[in-house]
Amino acid sequence: MNYGFLRELITLAEEYEQQQPEGQSPDKEGFTNWLVTQQYLNARQEGMDKELENMAKAGSNENEQGAFLINRNLDSNIAVLLAFMNKFSNYYSKRVFKYSAIYSVDDFGFAIDLFPDQKLTKAQLIRVNFMEKSSGMEVIKRLIKQGILQETENPEDGRSKLVMLTDQGRANIIGVMPGMANIGKLIVGNLNQEQKMVLLQFLRSLHQFHEPIYLNKSEEELEKELEVGPYAKQGAMKRPDIE
Repeated sequence: MNYGFLRELITLAEEYEQQQPEGQSPDKEGFTNWLVTQQYLNARQEGMDKELENMAKAGSNENEQGAFLINRNLDSNIAVLLAFMNKFSNYYSKRVFKYSAIYSVDDFGFAIDLFPDQKLTKAQLIRVNFMEKSSGMEVIKRLIKQGILQETENPEDGRSKLVMLTDQGRANIIGVMPGMANIGKLIVGNLNQEQKMVLLQFLRSLHQFHEPIYLNKSEEELEKELEVGPYAKQGAMKRPDIE
């Protein structure tokens, strides 16, 4: 029995457990994905450091954007690039939705959560799509107007109504599904299978971190955490869309 290997495995398991978000229980699948991630990062770290160093030293126009990113805060770089990925996704989706009554990724997200015959309250549908109430209600109103969704009585609460897909809505979902699948392939670009697994693990970790913040923290708590000071608030008050 190789007890050295077991001790190393226990040490890794402890490290994995310590990195879990608060309230999340470690499991075998998560530990396996974490090990793959660590192996990939360790193998790539030296090459990545060298690549970043070369980009920073490069003076050609081709590498100006890379040098600019390196000089920025690491966390900001990640946030900016994630925002860019969202823009790319929206750019591709416009082509998929060009001939559909579904206009956007938000529309698709709301509709697919009801496919094929699910029924949810408006509040539930907005919540599972991580959207603010006012914006979510606009999406629902638009989908009802377009004939994608319809309202029906809520047998458990006469004060609210449920929303569900119409026949036209189901047809539109089926019509754009191949295009949405192809967007998924395009978004992951030239990543190999191992890189996709690593990226998925990272994104899951970020999702598990942000979901309770989005669902549970108040506006005041968020402003405090984001350090939204009096000066920023004073400037924002000048905007006509903020009361």
